[in-house]
Amino acid sequence: MPKNQRLHFKDIPALRAMAFLPIYLFCILFLISASETGVLSDITTIIGKIARNSLDFFFFLSAFLITSHGLREYKYYDRFCLRNFYIRRFFRVGVVLLLAMLFTFIVDPWLIKILALDLKLVVQPTIEPFIALVPNYFSSFSGDHFVYLKVITSIFMFIQFYVFWGIILKFFYRYLAVIGLVLIGIGILSRILHLYNETEYLLDTLAYSTPIGIGCLYAIAIRNGWAFTTKMKEFSKSTNSFIYVVGVAILLAGYLVFSQSYLSALIPLFTSLFFGYIIIEQTFGKSSFVRFKTKKVLTQIGIISYGLIIYQAIINVLVIVAVDSIDFKLDSFLKIAMVVIGALIGSVITANISYKLLEKPLLRIRREFKKV
Repeated sequence: MPKNQRLHFKDIPALRAMAFLPIYLFCILFLISASETGVLSDITTIIGKIARNSLDFFFFLSAFLITSHGLREYKYYDRFCLRNFYIRRFFRVGVVLLLAMLFTFIVDPWLIKILALDLKLVVQPTIEPFIALVPNYFSSFSGDHFVYLKVITSIFMFIQFYVFWGIILKFFYRYLAVIGLVLIGIGILSRILHLYNETEYLLDTLAYSTPIGIGCLYAIAIRNGWAFTTKMKEFSKSTNSFIYVVGVAILLAGYLVFSQSYLSALIPLFTSLFFGYIIIEQTFGKSSFVRFKTKKVLTQIGIISYGLIIYQAIINVLVIVAVDSIDFKLDSFLKIAMVVIGALIGSVITANISYKLLEKPLLRIRREFKKV
């Protein structure tokens, strides 16, 4: 595909990094405070609510980027290669996910046995739902120790989305706008049904249809130059500042304030609109008060964010297991901070090594399948 015809969204890695941080903090603090009550437990609950926005963001971003690329293929080659699309997705998620599965079904059971860990309410997961790519619907696992497995299982929701969206782009791309609108409604309805039945939506792929639909519509709008995108580019600095304040307030407080209300089903509608606004404002805006792409630390973390999300979940478990094994009491803010920072450093180092040795070489191979 001609390089001069590609849109480069250079702020996206930094946005990925910011979406990663609540997920990381929730995972490590949940493991630390799982059997406790009090301030730390309350903080963990709050961060967990904020982290729900991160999954919404990653589904929005996946739909946005994949749809953008699919529309480019149609524009410059008049077709979409489904085979190449699936191969690219495999190279992106396959190796790191395979390593995570080896930890889940070989290393972790061995650690539990060899260290004689006293884990309450532990039900070892079975591999069959993972092989069928539907562990979020059919896998049975419980216990605080397996919070890492919920992170890994969430990756399978993206695989389900990739399979579905590849088919949509191949056979129904002329109806993408309509499909996007329908998905927004399905996502809202799905969350309302979960609220009505008092069930959790976090591992239900359908519950993320709203950010997927809005991500699709933003991709179409930018590619086709819809009028509202042009107006967004001209917003003044004061207008941009106001939108950011409102958007960040919804991100921080939306799921906290409305978690038990049917209004929470609308949160991903507003946050996804905000995500799309950020991408347009950062890429094309003329009056930005902040440029995320200039934040080098965030950008670097964002580049390795896929591996980082999976590795941090595993390393957090290993760190807590080590802490418990040496009977190290996390009874002060300083000790907790040491564990949180230490686990983060270990996760970043691991993800960086994985990216350079495994993911980056595979990404080079993956580029060959972008050639139609």
